[in-house]
Amino acid sequence: MPYPSEHSCRLIDPKKLGKFMGTDERKSDKYKKIYRILYMEDPKTGKSVEQAYRYPLKNGWKESEARGHCKDHKGTFEAAAPKKGNGEMDIKIKYMDTTARQDESSSVEEMEVNGQTFQFLRVPWRLTKLRVDRLNEVIKPDGIRFHDGLLKPDSTKGLVVLYTHAAGQSIFGGTNSLPIGKIDIDSFDITRDYVDADLLISLSDLFARQVANQIQMGILTTGSIGFKSIIESDEPLLEGQKGKSILEWELVEFSIVPIPANIDAVRKQYSIVQDMYHCLPDDQKCNFIENPDSEFAKEYISSLCNDGLQSVESHLIKERDKRNFQKRSKPLDYDDLLNEIDWNLRHMTDLQKKEGRVISTVNLKKLKNAHDEIGKVIEAADKTPIPKAETTEKEKKPKHQVVSMPKPEIKKKRYRVVTYDFESNKFLNLIK
Repeated sequence: MPYPSEHSCRLIDPKKLGKFMGTDERKSDKYKKIYRILYMEDPKTGKSVEQAYRYPLKNGWKESEARGHCKDHKGTFEAAAPKKGNGEMDIKIKYMDTTARQDESSSVEEMEVNGQTFQFLRVPWRLTKLRVDRLNEVIKPDGIRFHDGLLKPDSTKGLVVLYTHAAGQSIFGGTNSLPIGKIDIDSFDITRDYVDADLLISLSDLFARQVANQIQMGILTTGSIGFKSIIESDEPLLEGQKGKSILEWELVEFSIVPIPANIDAVRKQYSIVQDMYHCLPDDQKCNFIENPDSEFAKEYISSLCNDGLQSVESHLIKERDKRNFQKRSKPLDYDDLLNEIDWNLRHMTDLQKKEGRVISTVNLKKLKNAHDEIGKVIEAADKTPIPKAETTEKEKKPKHQVVSMPKPEIKKKRYRVVTYDFESNKFLNLIK
């Protein structure tokens, strides 16, 4: 396929070769310009061979020069794709996966820009990891490129942060077509397994500040990337993969989204909770005990609620179920959380039309089940009295308490936290 930023020359059909082996640069003796070489594995010898050449436009390659170089090497030439009307690029939106990492909290920082001081909310975020996504595709983290093929971010150019990929109407009123911040280019941590970076959300703009507040409150916890695919292969990178492998891709923007297509696209402080849960033996998952006064327990319950409702495609439209959300007060503001998510689900029409995707019956059923299960948790919490216990003078100070339930069979623990099984899409130890 043609690429918008470079001419290409195919030497060998990638379907005849093995895995992707890397890239290199070389200067043409004839044209005195730099071009890139793509290497793939020769299945017969196991060694790397030259599979294709790339001629970046930023290096001054003219179509006639690139075509001549390709002809000299007996390759199949393809000119760079022209830009679309109004300079629009062909950008894909993909909801990326994350892996568990140690909690890193956000912070407010002041920065001087053109002689003026502005405030930003710095939020550590995982942009992607090596994993099969919902489309059965795998994106290679260390295949990321910046600004027309650079291997490292260009310090003179910023990568913008948008809200819902600038899809139109925002949940706060008005439009969200303008950027709400940028990615700190010096914060990129790129490995073969993941890509991490810090988001800098503006606190000087009203809408961006509202988004920043929602992030700090734990309501907006997910994101997705907009990127241009550079090199794709039908050769799987991971076991169980059925779709394409995206070997090289250019990051164009990152967006904060209310409802992601993948339940793993979460902030780092929530991903550690998922990791601890999944690492537990099956016979212990129903007994994940934590003191109800601890901050960890609060975040754990919050992440479960988010994951339960965010387990389907982002464009799903769902009518609000009012049965479990009125005239009640929850210690963790579950009503507000669920109302917020329900509201967003009903107002994703623009994104649905933009992506042109159809929600499957399976995913619709998953969402309904998760929604109903969370409603049962809230209802059970309402009816379950919290047992009294002797407290010290230090403990008598009121604290923000999480949903908790008695479990008589555990003698030394007064509380248990209901847990959500991501595989079966159900809460495990729910009191009926």
